[in-house]
Amino acid sequence: MISTAPLFWTVVTTECGPEYLVLVFTRLGNTYPLHVHCHMLADEEFTPILRRIASHIQRWETAIIVMPQTEEGRQYLSAPAPRLRRLHFSGPSGTGTSTQANYQPFDIFSGAADRLEEVKVTMMRLPWDSPILRGLKSLHLQFCKEIGVSNIIAILNDCPDLATLILDETEITVDMQPDPSKAANMIRLEDICFTVRELQGIREVINGFKAPNCQTFGFNLVTTEPNDDLDDFLLTTLAPFFPFFRRTMFKHPKAVIDKSTWDDFQLRCSHAKEDEDLVWLDIYLAKASTGTMISFLRQLLGEGESERPDVRLIIGRDWGAEGLSIVNEVSLYCNVVDLWLGAYRTLRDFGAERTLHSLTRPSFLPNLRHLIIAGDGWDGDEVKAILQKRFSQAGGYRFQLRILFLGRGVRTGTSFQWDLEELPMIEKVSRNDDSKFMDYENL
Repeated sequence: MISTAPLFWTVVTTECGPEYLVLVFTRLGNTYPLHVHCHMLADEEFTPILRRIASHIQRWETAIIVMPQTEEGRQYLSAPAPRLRRLHFSGPSGTGTSTQANYQPFDIFSGAADRLEEVKVTMMRLPWDSPILRGLKSLHLQFCKEIGVSNIIAILNDCPDLATLILDETEITVDMQPDPSKAANMIRLEDICFTVRELQGIREVINGFKAPNCQTFGFNLVTTEPNDDLDDFLLTTLAPFFPFFRRTMFKHPKAVIDKSTWDDFQLRCSHAKEDEDLVWLDIYLAKASTGTMISFLRQLLGEGESERPDVRLIIGRDWGAEGLSIVNEVSLYCNVVDLWLGAYRTLRDFGAERTLHSLTRPSFLPNLRHLIIAGDGWDGDEVKAILQKRFSQAGGYRFQLRILFLGRGVRTGTSFQWDLEELPMIEKVSRNDDSKFMDYENL
């Protein structure tokens, strides 16, 4: 039955050989679409396949391919592809960004692919004014070089229906500074993700467009050196996205504020209900100081607001007394309902015990429902005494507490868990591998 069904014979994959291709074209005739998935082939393997399928390029609907290194191979990809909808075009296997300069920009399909909707370019140089970059719904540039701010803004203006924009460690040259008052209004742009090593280029790109209906936003700053412009970038360049950031944090059952290492900061959350699309926010900043994090949260959420989002706060290692100051600051803008203290190897050595001892005061983190203690060095009786003192004072307690011990945890026997759970203010005590306890949605 399969042999008589043409739609089962539409995919050209890395396993294809000449005999298979002859069979495909025999089964299909000349009307059905082709889906070419040959992105893992070496050039000496891909060019022979191109010889077989190039005459059918007008039938390609999907193409996941590598850049041929021979003139013969590139010539095969110069014909128009009028039926193509999805393209992933990458540099030859093993090509790094440093070798892209050896390749001249290649206008694949001679720019003639009028139905193209989704484009991903990896480690390649295209003519950035190519017609194939017009009218898109999704654009993903990964490890590309020599693209200017003006090129990206021109692409956005030529793609009014663009829904997804991903720039992944693509080196952006600042050849213009867009006027924010004339920014392209990308009303259908919902999914945005930028991974960058420097801020100057992406700052100008963001200034050049608006995305009033954003649904997902990811920003990753991956750098080994502190950036003096980071505060201004967060507080000024990203300011137009603050309403979306706030909405997402309030919708999500528990946003995560992660300051688990000295010089990194992450804010992440997601929200999804039945019949709704996923809404998520993920900002990761390498070499971000505590001051930068606090300034960002203060401007994003506002101090003294009556409504605050519930958050999980992670302060894991390299802290000392600063961990307590972070908790106090974050508490001004958020309800800390989950608190993660300590690293997997040690707790006391990094001074997180100051924060844990502060729990003896009921006014400290009054909304706390879950406590995660990671690392070694704690005596079980000491932890119990801290919790008893917190909940024995006047006023009782607002919420029962669930506790998780990670790593080798406190120095105590199994009976310690039972003793804690006998306390009326303790709902549950878990150790190490209780996966449900670690689930962000169900905590």
